[in-house]
Parts: sequence; C-alpha cells; structure tokens
Amino acid sequence: MEKKINVEFLKKIRDEKKFNGLDELKEQIFKDIAFAKQYFS
Repeated sequence: MEKKINVEFLKKIRDEKKFNGLDELKEQIFKDIAFAKQYFS
C-alpha cells in the first residue's frame, strides 16, 4: 500500500554551508534545532 504525504516549508533556516568537520556540522545542527524550536513555539 502506497501512502503519500504533503510537506510544506514554512521558514528557511539558513543557506547551504560547507563544514570543515563533523564537530562543526554537529554544532550547526544543534543551532538549527534551537532556532526551529523557538520559531515554532
């Protein structure tokens, strides 16, 4: 059984960015999560 979902983007968090390593990427992910939580609360 095939299921479909619709996705709507409500806010762009940031532009694409290259990271110099895994630690830098993880730090940015946590910042993005904090921004999204604040935006949607």
